[in-house]
Amino acid sequence: GWLSDGLGNYATKSKCSWLIDPKNSTLPLRFFFHEFTSECGWDYLYIYDGDSAHSPLLATLNGIIYSPDQSGGYRPEIIATSGKAFLHFYSDVAYTMSGFNMSYSVNRCTYDCFNHGVCNDSQCICDNGWHGTSCQTQTCPNNCMKMETLGKDCSITLPNSKGFWSVSNFNPISISPRASYAAALIGNLLWVYGGMEFGSSRNQDLLVFNISSQIWKPVSNAGSNLYPQSRYGHTMIAHNNSLYIFGGKLTQNENSVDHLWEFNILTSSWTKINYSTDFSQVTNGTSGLELSGHSANLVHFNNDTEIMVVMFGYHPLISYSPFVYEYNFITKTWIRPQTSSAGLIQLYGHTTVQDESTNVIYIHGGAKNVGNSLEISSSTYSYNPQTRCFTQLKNSKQPRFLHSAGWSHLNSTPDSINPSRYGHFGIVVKSISQSISDNIFIFSGYDGMMINDVLIYQPGNCIAVQDKNRCLGKLRYKLHRHEGNNHHLSTELSCYWNTTHCIARINNSSTCLGDNLVQTPNCSRAVKCADFKNCIQCITDPECMWSKTCIEYNSNETSEPCETSCADLKSCSNCLKDSSCMWCQSQYKCINTNSYVVQYPYGQCLEWTNKNQCPVYKCSDLKTCGECQDNPNCGWCDDGSYTGLGVCMDGGGSGPLLFNNSTAQYEVSSEMCPSGWFFTSCPLCQCNGHSSCDSNNLCINCTANTIGDQCQNCKPGFYGDPRNGNNCTKCSCGTKAVSCNSQTGACNCETKGETGRSCEVCDTSNGYTGNAAGNGTCF
Repeated sequence: GWLSDGLGNYATKSKCSWLIDPKNSTLPLRFFFHEFTSECGWDYLYIYDGDSAHSPLLATLNGIIYSPDQSGGYRPEIIATSGKAFLHFYSDVAYTMSGFNMSYSVNRCTYDCFNHGVCNDSQCICDNGWHGTSCQTQTCPNNCMKMETLGKDCSITLPNSKGFWSVSNFNPISISPRASYAAALIGNLLWVYGGMEFGSSRNQDLLVFNISSQIWKPVSNAGSNLYPQSRYGHTMIAHNNSLYIFGGKLTQNENSVDHLWEFNILTSSWTKINYSTDFSQVTNGTSGLELSGHSANLVHFNNDTEIMVVMFGYHPLISYSPFVYEYNFITKTWIRPQTSSAGLIQLYGHTTVQDESTNVIYIHGGAKNVGNSLEISSSTYSYNPQTRCFTQLKNSKQPRFLHSAGWSHLNSTPDSINPSRYGHFGIVVKSISQSISDNIFIFSGYDGMMINDVLIYQPGNCIAVQDKNRCLGKLRYKLHRHEGNNHHLSTELSCYWNTTHCIARINNSSTCLGDNLVQTPNCSRAVKCADFKNCIQCITDPECMWSKTCIEYNSNETSEPCETSCADLKSCSNCLKDSSCMWCQSQYKCINTNSYVVQYPYGQCLEWTNKNQCPVYKCSDLKTCGECQDNPNCGWCDDGSYTGLGVCMDGGGSGPLLFNNSTAQYEVSSEMCPSGWFFTSCPLCQCNGHSSCDSNNLCINCTANTIGDQCQNCKPGFYGDPRNGNNCTKCSCGTKAVSCNSQTGACNCETKGETGRSCEVCDTSNGYTGNAAGNGTCF
């Protein structure tokens, strides 16, 4: 079948749902997208593997899916293994695009076996010379078992001046794909912790990948009650046979945390570190270290001191953090040093790469706040931890965030592999052979789905360049970048001629600095109070105070209190009073409008509002079948009276759902609605219990002082909300008025100068005085 959002651009404030439930079939349901264009980061299509929004989440698609004939394009295939799928599309109030066009089928194979086999009961039977679950891999072409070859057909000999992608698959049953996780390399073991996952249940948070054997292994917390809560957007570094996990957002409630955990890989034990700080809290009970989307690097100084340097990130009160923090492993103390730069740097989802020979840290990309809007940065900086000085380098002209980076010498060649994604992590694995370059390992990531693969990129090798002139022409030392919609690898090797042959230029970041410096570093200029544009940022610096703007501290002046931040507003009604805030109903959080995309980069907020009234989201609070089914989590239980009465409750195509605390899963509970369950349509008679219907399903005679085509309003002289069997109450206005507000009951006062709910007070705002109570008058 086919499914789309309709002709032309989709409408603003769209909320559309589809249930695809083939009869008498349990075979996998496959979706192919022929076109998809939506407002990136704001308008999402959610796809669930089952018949409700409580089923395992498969994808949160947004942005643009490029067709295979376009550069970097591919056609994603989404598989609902349950044989059913529930889809929900939501668009916000601002911007619309052309939407989507997709097809779906059952009893077909992944990508139709790439035309290298036949499909039998959803299983590919491959032609001779091809293998794989989708017949996607050619069987041993060009004698591919020979050593030191490269490329999908093993036709490239090593060493080679070109780089190539390859894929290492892993078992998706035991290891869940994820994004915004953290990774660290110890020896030949790649450790992965946390991340955002889609699906019904959470698998292991801590994983280890043996690069030599390419085998994954989950690390169990069995036998211990002390381990971190699941999180994403955190960092992890390796230090002295331990992994240090810092910050991030908890997946259970989306709260940012300042936790620092240590995992000892020798004893397989967790320790939550109690640390001290040399700076004050942002507010009572809120630390400045509650960060997500930050970066962390291990820095080793000549005096054998080692520290963890944490940069930037997003803080719920500070907003985009401009601060650098240093953690001392010996003293277990955090400090916030005074840094110097050409201006305030505030980033989320940036990358940092460290040159171990100089300790210089290179920062690229990230999301930042410009005015009241989000902007994706293409800027590059260096940071010297010794002098605590930032230097601006050349702009890459390639904006990105939630990308990965690593030192390497790169020269890529096209391949059929699609590496486009974000929220992944890149690890450079050193080679022990001169003929084989260092590899870059990238695990999983997000492209609308959580991707279950391990990408391996092997860059070109300078040794393969035989010509001296060609070698000398490749002098740049390049930064590898890999991000969401495009993959950009340098087209130059970093090589120099060593008398007889071409070799890599390594451990020489001074060349990079010299060639790319756009501004002479001013390490004498510290960040000034005037640089802070945010009140809370300002007052966290003891040398600053807030007086409409951030100024130098002056004991003769009184600092103004900061306005309540969006994150401190705990109800929708209070949140919407601030024009800079927006309310995410599904997460029950108030956030700043310029942080929405970084707060929920994977579509976790199903619906938001920043104006008008707060939406009703809880199923049991929805009064009509139509309102109930606008919420993708809900279904309508009709009472069987054929008058429109019923109850809205959590549910799906199979019936009402009840949450099982022991399994943390929703389960069908048919006994909750024995009379009649409606999930994709409503009962034809909708009179809110105040009338029956005629043969055309029209309400015959609205009773109980109601009017309207569905008896949904109170008639004049009465007020209330009569939907779903509720009553209308007579207006209490006496002789002061003959009518009242149909919803609130406030009287429409007829005598000039009288006001109040029952016309009981005089309108002093317009100069009236007297006593309007009873039969009194105003004059």
